[in-house]
Amino acid sequence: MMSFFDEMASTISAAGKQTYRAAKEASEIGKLRWKISEEDRKLKHRFARFGVLCYASAKDGSERDLSEEIAEIDAQKQKLADLKVRLSELKNEKKCPNCGSTSAFEDAFCRKCGTAFEAENEEV
Repeated sequence: MMSFFDEMASTISAAGKQTYRAAKEASEIGKLRWKISEEDRKLKHRFARFGVLCYASAKDGSERDLSEEIAEIDAQKQKLADLKVRLSELKNEKKCPNCGSTSAFEDAFCRKCGTAFEAENEEV
């Protein structure tokens, strides 16, 4: 009889740990989605500012150096891309380099267009 209760306690404990891990993962995914949304908003703001500067430059005939703004936009785009990769990793997904759709990490081919995914190099 004691074995039954020990087994039941073990099962409940394992289920609790699994629920905790799932909740933690869902929380991390939610935080990443929020960060992606914020970075996307910042990127749109930078593009709008860049457009205003280009317009002003064209209107007054001046040649402004926009390299700093371009570098900021590139950095923002990279940050956004890195966050999206991290989100895909957490969701156990990967993006197709051909069509951009998502597939499960273990898929060998894209579910949408059939493009073969490169084999992941596993380091020991």
